Amino acid sequence: VSAALLILQLIGYLLSNILILLAGALDTLSDILVSAFLLGSVYWSRKPADELHMFGHGRIQNVASLTSASLFIFFLSIETFRAAIPKLFQTDTGEIRNINLALTVTIIAIIAYAIPLISILRSKARGPALEAQLFALIEMEFAFVASLVSLILVAIGYRMADPITSILIGAIIAFTGIKLFIDNAQYLIGTSPSKAFLE
Repeated sequence: VSAALLILQLIGYLLSNILILLAGALDTLSDILVSAFLLGSVYWSRKPADELHMFGHGRIQNVASLTSASLFIFFLSIETFRAAIPKLFQTDTGEIRNINLALTVTIIAIIAYAIPLISILRSKARGPALEAQLFALIEMEFAFVASLVSLILVAIGYRMADPITSILIGAIIAFTGIKLFIDNAQYLIGTSPSKAFLE
């Protein structure tokens, strides 16, 4: 679903010249990368303990979350800022076309990401990989709702809403990456469990 949305958003961006769709496409790309890493880590973490890994392979989920966080921070958020910041200072940001297409793509994305988000929230299963995926889905929903509001503003004539919201999406991507990085780095370097866990 994310791969289909990525293609849809890139086509929408090329046909509409609306930067929010490019920022959304980069956000979707981050979701694809994170999901791939986390899915692989869940399968790998199920391997039984062996001579080199006496406590099993469970921490591979934290390594995958850490890698995903690095991708969030160092590539996708920077690329979003790089595309959006110059548009703040341009008097002619280019012709905006097909605003209805952009609105349709964004609404499809909101619905598509709501389905797995609700599924995870209803599930009783938990773990570092699932927590990372849940956090990424919440971030995606927030970003696409902000995009929808921004597109409505662009449609009624507030053109600066496009680069401003794109920068906001870049900041959301960076925040998500930093949180994932801190949470998983602390666990991997041996932070003590919570009092409730010890009890």
